[in-house]
Amino acid sequence: MEFVILFGAVIVGAFAGWHLRELHAMHKIKELIAQAEEMENLVEEPEVQRTKMRLERFGETIYAYEEDGTFIAQGKDLSELDEAIRKRFPEKKFSVQEDNLKEIGAKYHESV
Repeated sequence: MEFVILFGAVIVGAFAGWHLRELHAMHKIKELIAQAEEMENLVEEPEVQRTKMRLERFGETIYAYEEDGTFIAQGKDLSELDEAIRKRFPEKKFSVQEDNLKEIGAKYHESV
């Protein structure tokens, strides 16, 4: 008889422990999700500022200028121009209009 009571107590204890563990895990997950959402709201990614530029081709050389006419860099092709721009302005981002790329005979998907 004592064995049956002990066995029943173990089964009830295991069942109760299992459910309490589940409740604790669900509470902890909700807490972690709330913390992650809070951190996500605090961390704002800086908006990338792009400086508009225009490209001109003279002979075999491509020249890049800012909209106000300030010289940026030059290169024999878009790859060399891109490398020169990154070397001179490592933290700055530039954009060029698709029409301007067509004017110099470049394709839109090429790296600049």
